[in-house]
Amino acid sequence: MKIFLTTSYDDFASEIELIEEMFQNGLSYLILHKRKNTYEEFQRWLLQLPLEYRNKIWLKGYGNLYQSLEVGGVILEEKYFTNDSLKYQNAMAMVYSTEELFQLPHWTKAALIGPLFSSISIPGIPPLGVENFQEISKKVPFPLIPFGGIDGENISLIKNLNIKAISVMGGIWNYGNPVKAFKDLM
Repeated sequence: MKIFLTTSYDDFASEIELIEEMFQNGLSYLILHKRKNTYEEFQRWLLQLPLEYRNKIWLKGYGNLYQSLEVGGVILEEKYFTNDSLKYQNAMAMVYSTEELFQLPHWTKAALIGPLFSSISIPGIPPLGVENFQEISKKVPFPLIPFGGIDGENISLIKNLNIKAISVMGGIWNYGNPVKAFKDLM
């Protein structure tokens, strides 16, 4: 199963080293998502990682920047998928409800949907749950990637689902040893 790891919203001293170690231990993709970064700050941040990982990085929410930063793709909210030009870009959707999911066009490459479980970083949105996720995944023509509340303690609940990838953030960064948390999740 592939893992998309979202960066911490705020930079911290050892973040780049930890991410590099996770890539070396099998991390599939990184979602670069920062609260206040500018184009120049994203460039500086990306230069700290070896170039070999650049195509495995997805930029969250900056559709016009991902190509100029030469990263693998972009993750945008559902409302941006009304523009057919995204059909020709390496873009995935991020949705927080089945209503948003069913608004996506059939040509969508993939959609991150959540929260799957209760999540500290996504307050106020009720979790989908495993059974509901399984049902809705049968109704869309593109792959779904669950996110929200997934960690080493509940990963066994989704291992039998027909999914090729998951997306995590708190399930890694909320632990004292993020690399160990990542290895446990793997």
